[in-house]
This record gives sequence, structure tokens and C-alpha cells, in this order.
Amino acid sequence: MTGSNVIIKKTKISKRTKKLIFCLALIILPLIQFAIFYIGVNLNSIRMAFVEFEGYDDAVGKIVWFENFKTVFVEMTTLANWPIMVKNSFGIWILGLVTKTPLTILISYFIYKNARIGGVFKVILFAPSIVSVMVTVMLYEYFIDTAVPELLESSFGIIMEVGFFKSPSLRFWTIFFYGFWCGFGTSLLLYTNAMDAISPSVVEASHLDGVGYMQEFWYVTMPMIFPTFKTLIMVGSAGLLLDQFYLYEFYGMKAYTDIQTVGYYIFKETMLVNATGYPRIAAMGIIITCVAVPFALLIRYLMNKVDPMEG
Repeated sequence: MTGSNVIIKKTKISKRTKKLIFCLALIILPLIQFAIFYIGVNLNSIRMAFVEFEGYDDAVGKIVWFENFKTVFVEMTTLANWPIMVKNSFGIWILGLVTKTPLTILISYFIYKNARIGGVFKVILFAPSIVSVMVTVMLYEYFIDTAVPELLESSFGIIMEVGFFKSPSLRFWTIFFYGFWCGFGTSLLLYTNAMDAISPSVVEASHLDGVGYMQEFWYVTMPMIFPTFKTLIMVGSAGLLLDQFYLYEFYGMKAYTDIQTVGYYIFKETMLVNATGYPRIAAMGIIITCVAVPFALLIRYLMNKVDPMEG
């Protein structure tokens, strides 16, 4: 009896150990990736947020703890352009969410259902992602600021006193349309690949039940691609405060205040400051991360609530 009990106990411990090894094997690679590509890459930036450099030759810096955070917090609460930049960053993300995302899914569904014709659309919409950004920016700028005004004048007699990129009422929407056009590429491929992975038997079963194309899209396709949809929304929400809205490509360092975003401001400040100003930028990055992470987790929570595959 005693010997058999000992054997059973050893067997139970062995199973627990195997389960633990299996669980560790599942999470070890993501943890290593996080340690290398986030903590490792940003370790110096995190350290820099808590120091102050006294000169160009100072490579280590003096620890000041939260002085840089106080400076950034005062800047964020006193400068008039910060509310505008935050509003623009969130506004661009929301506009893309309610316009570009549904249209991308519908176009992906069209390509999925019409493979021959859809292939042409896939090439056209993915082309801006292949061509250099500066090339597409130059072509778009020439078309908007030269070709369109000439067309309006010759066809309708409308003379524009200022171009689209300088007009206070049009410059935001001009840049947004460029981002709208260039933002199809990667999302389009991910959605079409997710749709292609849907089992044909599921689609055929829905057709036997008398389901049409729109019903198939809503009740079959969307639930099956919802994990991809959810992932893209979460990734977009996590990076919305880092989106510079293509402002540097069009305006360089002289973008108008009313269209600047938080991402553009951080990029511009990083380019303009010298080594002694990096701690302030590093502290600003940590503060923005502390805002972006809870927001992304909130979006994840809401997406899980409406995920049809979770129910």
C-alpha cells in the first residue's frame, strides 16, 4: 500500500510539472520578445526620463527623479496647442474607425467574393504601400495643389486664392484623404486573408439555408474575421498618440498648429532638441504610454464584450 501511494504521488507531481512546462513554453517566446524589443530597446529612454544632462559631454547624467515629468506636465496643462493636438489625434483615429475601417472590410469582402476583378482592386489599393511615401506625397501634392485647381478653374470658373494645403478649412481634410487612401494596403491584405481562411463548407451551408450575400457578410463573414478586426482596432488604438498624420512629409517642421497631432509634436521636438533635451522627450513618452496603455486595454475590453466568438 505504501509503495503504491508513493508511485501515485510521483505520477501526480510529474503531470503538474509537465503542465507547468507546457504553459511556460507557450509564454516564454512572447516574454522574450517583449524583453528584447520593448524593454531592451526602450531601457535607455526609460532611464533618460529620470536624469538630467549638464552638458554635451555628460554621458551619464544626474538623477533628478520626477523633475522631467513635472516639466512635461506643466507644458501639457499650460500650452494652448496641447488640447488641439490631443483632439486631432483622437479625432483622426475615430474618423478612420467609422470611415476607412468599414470601407476596407467591404472592399475586402468584394475581393473575397470576386477574386478575378478583386485582384485588380487589391493591386491598386495596395500600391501606395509599395511605393515610397515621398513619391506618393509628391504626386498627391502636385495633383491636389496644381491639377485640381486648374480643373476647377477651366471647368467651373472657380478660382482658388490659396491651395488645399494652406486653406484653413480644407488642409485637415486634404491630409486626411491622403491617409485614407494610403491606409488600405496592410489592412486589406489581412482582412482578405482572414476571409480566405473561412471554411467553404460553412459558406455552402449558409447558402443552403437561403442566406444572401449581405446576410452571409453579416452573420458568417464578420464573426469569422472578428479576431482580425479586433486586433487591428487594438493596435490602432495603442498607437493613435504616435500617429504624425503625414504632417512631416507635407509640411516638414512647419505644420500648421490647428492640424498638428501629438505624434507629430513628439517627432518634431525629437528632431529639434539637442542631447540635453532628450530627458524631457523621454518623460513625455512615458506619460503618453501611461495614457495609451489603459486606453488600449479599455478598447480590448469593449471589443471582447461584442466579440461574437467569445459569446
